[in-house]
Amino acid sequence: MPKPSNEKTTSLQDVETALTYVRDAWLACCSDYESERLNSEACLQAAFYSHFRTASQDAFKVYVGVKVAMPPAKVDGGQADAKKRHVFVDTVICSDTEVLVSVELKYTPRAKPGPSGLKKDIRTLSQMRNQIVEGKRFSIELDRRTAAVKKYKVSPHARMVLGIFLSERVRDDFDSGLWQDHKPSTEGERWTDHVGKLPPKLGICFAFAEEGNLADEAFAGKSFEFARPKGSAAASSRK
Repeated sequence: MPKPSNEKTTSLQDVETALTYVRDAWLACCSDYESERLNSEACLQAAFYSHFRTASQDAFKVYVGVKVAMPPAKVDGGQADAKKRHVFVDTVICSDTEVLVSVELKYTPRAKPGPSGLKKDIRTLSQMRNQIVEGKRFSIELDRRTAAVKKYKVSPHARMVLGIFLSERVRDDFDSGLWQDHKPSTEGERWTDHVGKLPPKLGICFAFAEEGNLADEAFAGKSFEFARPKGSAAASSRK
């Protein structure tokens, strides 16, 4: 796949280009499963990182296991809580200056993800997408050990992606309650108020596994409407 041109692009164009490579990387991970190259969530994370870099020809910066300091939470009286909060994001995809896509991955091909872990991942993505500091989107700082700290502002067009391997046997039951059963429930969380469908800035990559094979792959959410491969079944959003 050709590398994006050197012409100046907008933040939205960068996000959509990155999402196309996210789709390609996910499909490559699905092929890895059928070739018996995946055995754990850590392996899936490594495969996704490698496939994304290959698909994009290193057109973006990709970081794994990113520790993100979140803005202080508000307590009674509107005061900021002095307690530091951090979340860890599986994969963060950036341009030179902005966070474009954040990805959380789950690997449970013989069952379905545990509810607490899935809720945590969705809340992490919600916080990455929706945190506002003094009326502006917040920035993350990456300590690269041997270099100066790098700061990236979260793009106003940033998309959040949840990638899940799960058993084909639990597909219908899981699909029917995915969002309603796992959405953020904390008062004040922006995604808490979404009822019946996914937030527009959240996309989900599915891989439905059978014994040693992949029964189906699917993409759900508005984030993947333009990037959905031909012939790919779209997971319904009956949540």
